[in-house]
Amino acid sequence: MIRNKIVDLAKGIAIILMVIGHCYSQTNIIIKIIYAFHMPFFFIVSGILYREKSFYNNSDIFSLKKHLVTTFVPYFLFGILFSFLINILSYKNGFINGIIAGMYKLITMQGISTEWFLPCMFFSQLIFFIIYKIDKNKLPFICSVISLIVGVFVSISDVYLTVLWRILIGFGFFSVGFYGRNIFMKMNNLTNNFIILLIFILLLTLNGNVNLVSLEFSNGFIYIVDSVIGSYLLLQLCHFFVNSSKIIGGGYLLYVGKNSIIILVTHMFIIEIVRLVDYKFFDNFLPSLGLLEGLIFCLIVMLIESILLPFINNYIPFVLGKVTIKN
Repeated sequence: MIRNKIVDLAKGIAIILMVIGHCYSQTNIIIKIIYAFHMPFFFIVSGILYREKSFYNNSDIFSLKKHLVTTFVPYFLFGILFSFLINILSYKNGFINGIIAGMYKLITMQGISTEWFLPCMFFSQLIFFIIYKIDKNKLPFICSVISLIVGVFVSISDVYLTVLWRILIGFGFFSVGFYGRNIFMKMNNLTNNFIILLIFILLLTLNGNVNLVSLEFSNGFIYIVDSVIGSYLLLQLCHFFVNSSKIIGGGYLLYVGKNSIIILVTHMFIIEIVRLVDYKFFDNFLPSLGLLEGLIFCLIVMLIESILLPFINNYIPFVLGKVTIKN
């Protein structure tokens, strides 16, 4: 389906942008652009696809069990493995204490690295599912608006509330995708999209640095608007590429988009190991590249991911929770 191609292509670009953002050692304009919308995009696109890929595809209980497995198997497995890796690399700081601290973060749904996104997405969808079951009219929309306002504009410092606040924001953006799917998935004309792009750039320059993980939004209103606009523009770009067939490496990006979860939970392993090799043998060559650091570093990461993706899919898919669940 064309819609699925558009979404997979957009997810492929978005996950590569995430990798680029994590490859930089210092904040810069590229990171600012990426962080303005890349995580909200994944919540928005999940809301867009809710009816096609939802909790109630077959039966509520069966589908919920499937979501639980595909969320928490990779969450705990890769979280534990990453905790071991980080504590092995920094063994002088106390290996056992580091492992215990890592397990605590995993159990409390904080996550150790990028795997925080998995339970956050799960609970965001679950909240929407429950509210939508109760009332399919105004209640989900009202709750999502309140959720997004509280999550972005109410400052908190408690670590447990941070987890909850991420879920509230995820639920809000998920709802944006659900209620705005017709706008997001409809091709707009070039002139309108250019004007929208200018608005995105203007708002980007007016706002400070943002980070959904640490709940840093600078100007909350600008963050919400730019997140929605950035996600919209990415989908519009993919509309153009799919409809015109004018994209080099489109097949690869589609493949990456379909395997975005694997990249989400594995790319930080690769980044940490490559950073160590660069430090030990190349005297921190990558950070010396300036703005090129993230782009070249990302190329290295994605080359390794190109080997890792088929291996996981073909030989160890169970690490993603891909098992047969009897209804």
